[in-house]
Amino acid sequence: MKTTNKEQGFLRTTWIVIPLLFCAAGLFAWNWVAQRSWPVQWVHVEGTFKHVSAEEIRARVAPFVKSGFFGIDATRLRTEIEDMPWVRHADIRRRWPDALVVTVEEQEPVARWHDGRLMNGMGELFDTGSSEGFEALSVLAGPAGLEVDVFEAWRSCSDVLASAGLLIRRITLDDRRAWSLVLDDGAEIALGRKATQTRVRRLARVYAALMDTEPPPVTVDLRYTNGLAVRREVTPFVLPARTLDKQPGENTAAEERAEDSPPDKDNSA
Repeated sequence: MKTTNKEQGFLRTTWIVIPLLFCAAGLFAWNWVAQRSWPVQWVHVEGTFKHVSAEEIRARVAPFVKSGFFGIDATRLRTEIEDMPWVRHADIRRRWPDALVVTVEEQEPVARWHDGRLMNGMGELFDTGSSEGFEALSVLAGPAGLEVDVFEAWRSCSDVLASAGLLIRRITLDDRRAWSLVLDDGAEIALGRKATQTRVRRLARVYAALMDTEPPPVTVDLRYTNGLAVRREVTPFVLPARTLDKQPGENTAAEERAEDSPPDKDNSA
């Protein structure tokens, strides 16, 4: 007896569906057994913590351990922990027969971005909601998407200026791609768009000499091929009010007394 095309199609579908059902049932059974036969008894949290605690990490892990030793979704758990503001990286490992090891690398801020976010030693931005307590860190500013470029320039300039005992309070890359610095003494440094490292080295060589002359420099413009321009803060000279009101030919009372007094005698022998 020959089977029809319809019956042949049904048989083919059956041979496909039935094994899939068995597989699904097997996976369900394995998961059910795994959760009960191999529960996670211990959660070890490793790392050096300053801004996040091991207890906070364990709180994130707790919902996942219910899946058992074999059922834990390590990828999802890692993402859950790395979503914490102060966590840079998390590593999840199973330790036979009933332990889970979570290793956490905390963010370590080395600079501040101008919008309030912090930067780690890789030039990566992270947001903790506040930069309070990190006011001593340098401020970096620049267009969006160029954060790493600004970070690398700051680190390079800092290395050069450190040899002269100078610290950078702020580095800025403006929309014209021109660089400028503010040093820890408040002096503003214009570097321009070209040969910035050469200009920074020039600044390191001459800054001590600039500081030897009073008053100290307010701005230093290094946008010259072989030189620089310095502007210093000039203390204004204030004349007495009576002097300002005096008419031409009119003497003040002090001047009149001086004119009427005889010259001092020389008592030297």
